[in-house]
Amino acid sequence: TPFDVAVVLGGDGTILGQARRLAVRGTPLAGVNVGRLGFLAEFDADGFAGAAELVLGTTPPIVERMTLEIRVESPEDDPGDLGDDEGWTLALNDCVVTAGAPFRMIELGIDFNGHGGPHLSGDGLIVSTPTGSTAYNVSAGGPIVHPTCDALVVTPLAVHSLAFRPV
Repeated sequence: TPFDVAVVLGGDGTILGQARRLAVRGTPLAGVNVGRLGFLAEFDADGFAGAAELVLGTTPPIVERMTLEIRVESPEDDPGDLGDDEGWTLALNDCVVTAGAPFRMIELGIDFNGHGGPHLSGDGLIVSTPTGSTAYNVSAGGPIVHPTCDALVVTPLAVHSLAFRPV
C-alpha cells in the first residue's frame, strides 16, 4: 500500500535502516527518537505529538539529505561491467572500506566519476555525507560539515602517508 510519509520510532540505527529502505521509493520520513542515540531524529515523542498535524498534513516540510550510492570493485572486476546491481549499496551516513578479518593494511584507489583520485595504503577509508560527518568520520579526525552543504568527506584510516589527510 502506498503511503506519503513514514514515521520512524527508534534511534539513529533504526532511522538509517529505514532511510536506506525507503530512499528508492522517495518516501520522506520523520524520525522520532525513542532509542539511545537520536542525533538524526527531528523529534522526541512529546515534540512529535505537538508537530504531528504539520508533519502528517498535506504539505509537510521536507528537508532533502545527500545519500551515497557505493560500489566496491576489486582489481579483478571488469570496469565496463556495471550492468547489474550486485555490489551496489545505498548510505545516508557513510561508507567504510576496510580489509575485514583478518585485518591488515590494504591499498585503495579512489575514482571520482571517472576522474582518477588518490591512492593510499592503510587500514581503509571513510566516505561520508554531510549527515554522516558527525559519526565515524569525526571520530577518525575528519571535519564536521553542515547538513545542507553539497560536499563529501573522505577520511583515511591509519594511512601510511603524512600527505593524505581528511578532505
